[in-house]
Amino acid sequence: MKRSPRVVWVEQQVHERYREARILDVGFVGSYDEPFLHNAIRAQNPSSRVVGVDIDITGVVKWRIPDTLVADAAALPFADGSFDAVLCLEVLEHVYPVEQLLQEFHRVLRVNGEVMITTPNAWSWWNVARHWLGGRLASKTQRHVYRSYLGAPDHVRFFEPLSLMNMLDDFGLQPQLVCTKNHAIPFLHRFFPSLGRLDLQFWPMNRMGGYICLIARKR
Repeated sequence: MKRSPRVVWVEQQVHERYREARILDVGFVGSYDEPFLHNAIRAQNPSSRVVGVDIDITGVVKWRIPDTLVADAAALPFADGSFDAVLCLEVLEHVYPVEQLLQEFHRVLRVNGEVMITTPNAWSWWNVARHWLGGRLASKTQRHVYRSYLGAPDHVRFFEPLSLMNMLDDFGLQPQLVCTKNHAIPFLHRFFPSLGRLDLQFWPMNRMGGYICLIARKR
């Protein structure tokens, strides 16, 4: 399976930063055919203990992966300081409000533990060009216009890097690393697979990828 730049970034960062660590993967089931990224992280980091939680009862029961359980990220069933890292990959855009999740992440992390977040980028060049600057749109105030900007029917909010970093800092999670990944035009890479691996890390495109990829440390 070809890895998108976002997935490659997650795998590399977890492997380099969280060796022999206790890792909590929040929302591990996801919306794909299988929890491939969770399984890859487990396989690539055998010296770490990876625990998965998800509110999707059907998915958790279906996959029956060791050390996974049904739980609400807003009320995690773990003691304070239980983990070295929390992974929150493609989750925040599905949750409103997110403040209680950030409080829980801060609580279950040890001091200097880290949270890794990936989430769609509201400032991505494709979002801005298609959904905001697109001249074919009759009105920027019609619901179908701003709902499409969210990216998917089950997305309830979107983020851009600066406000997300500011929110994390308010909850005692100090940003350490931020970048954006996935610069391809959605759907076009199905016909031209190499486009799906575009990773334009030069200014200003390095600010305008489809996903925010961020790591913040507990103070």
